[in-house]
Amino acid sequence: MTLFIIIRFIILIHAIFGGLSLISGTIAFLSNKGKKIHTLSGKIFYYSLGISILISLMVAIMPGHYNPFLFSIGVFSLYFILIGRRAINYKNPNHNFLIDRLIHCILILTGSSMIIMPYILNSSFNLVSGIFGIIGISFGIKNLLILRQPSTLKSQWLRVHIIHISGGYIAAISAFLVVNQVFMPLLNWFLPSITGTAAIIYFLRKIQIKKYQVFSMSIPLIILTFIFTHQIKAQNEILYEPLGKEIGIRVGISKTRLQDRRLSAKTFYNWSPKYGIQISNRKTNNQSRTRIDFTYIKGHKKDKSFTINSILSQVNYSFQYQAADGLWIGGFFNNFTLINFPKSFAMAMFTNNIISYTMIQSIGPGLGFYPSKKNNSAFVGNIEIPLLGYVVQPIYGHPYPENFLKEGTFNPTREGMTIPMLKSGKFLSLPKFSSIKLEVGLFYYPNPDYKLGIEIQGEMVNANANGKSVRILSNDVILSAGYIY
Repeated sequence: MTLFIIIRFIILIHAIFGGLSLISGTIAFLSNKGKKIHTLSGKIFYYSLGISILISLMVAIMPGHYNPFLFSIGVFSLYFILIGRRAINYKNPNHNFLIDRLIHCILILTGSSMIIMPYILNSSFNLVSGIFGIIGISFGIKNLLILRQPSTLKSQWLRVHIIHISGGYIAAISAFLVVNQVFMPLLNWFLPSITGTAAIIYFLRKIQIKKYQVFSMSIPLIILTFIFTHQIKAQNEILYEPLGKEIGIRVGISKTRLQDRRLSAKTFYNWSPKYGIQISNRKTNNQSRTRIDFTYIKGHKKDKSFTINSILSQVNYSFQYQAADGLWIGGFFNNFTLINFPKSFAMAMFTNNIISYTMIQSIGPGLGFYPSKKNNSAFVGNIEIPLLGYVVQPIYGHPYPENFLKEGTFNPTREGMTIPMLKSGKFLSLPKFSSIKLEVGLFYYPNPDYKLGIEIQGEMVNANANGKSVRILSNDVILSAGYIY
């Protein structure tokens, strides 16, 4: 029996179990949750898709059948169904989260290897596995951070189950449609992601679980990645990214979630305007970028108890070297400032604490991805994960540093307050300080001097310098225009 016949037989088994998972998954998706038919079809979906995925991972690395897309989507489908299945046991007060942490760590390592290994083996960056690697790292880190609060997670087991098991189902449907080219290419990507995400939100709202932020940052990135990946892979063209200096403006909208435990245990969110400027310099083998962003966050209108507005500003500098075609590696420095203040002067009259702030200076590695088509357009992706932060975060939101009453800190007129405030910070890393920023963008160059684009950016920041954590999750859609000289 030749290797060709063996592989064809393995693919046939993969297709059989894959088809069974699609049928059983659809039944589970449409049936009443908690009923016997949902439980039975869900188990069949879990085991049949698991077997199909394991076989696909084998086939994807076999001679003559190497397929980074099939391997990547198999890894994510397996991760989703594993976490979705294990989430059912989160309601058990004796559940041990060690295995869950291990699964998230394995995904992070797998995502990292999907970025690095193609360059090590073939001295080139693979777009498909690289993009999936970024998404895997973001999912793994976010879910590891969520596991820091096991008591909350145990009460939210159904939310985690719905999000992740549905994510595995969406990935399986996407793979089936794309491999078999059931519809036109864009529809094969759009249909499962958009309808699946809408269904997830519907079910979460139906069971009155509104905190679906685990998926909120990653879903738009996945949708765009799928679309751009297919288009770029089909074209297989050279890079189009003009060299030179650039100055540009950025205008967009941000859906920002803010939880400042110095003020309240609640999580507040609102749609907010976002503005920024960017100065960059792109050379043949290195590039630098300075970006200044400003977001004004109004307190949510539906919650009268939240009586503050906020200003969120960032100054980000990054520098990267070209490591391979389409892959840039470097580092960044980020200045992050959050200022909370009363909605009105009348409110400020009746409080001793009219302002609070969080300031974070952080550094860490960054990756840039610039695979693109040559017809005057460019697809760009970036990921930044800080490793160390200097956090100035007075406890209870008070604007003074911890030692402000000590003699010699500053006088009653508040003169000389700035330096003691800045010196009151602490150097933090995981788990007390964590952050991740992902961004993808599509840019068009009408001529070598001008640049137009649309970007989707997701960022998560968590800082806990004094026992009262501040968490921010933002999802941004930004329009940009630049002048290259």
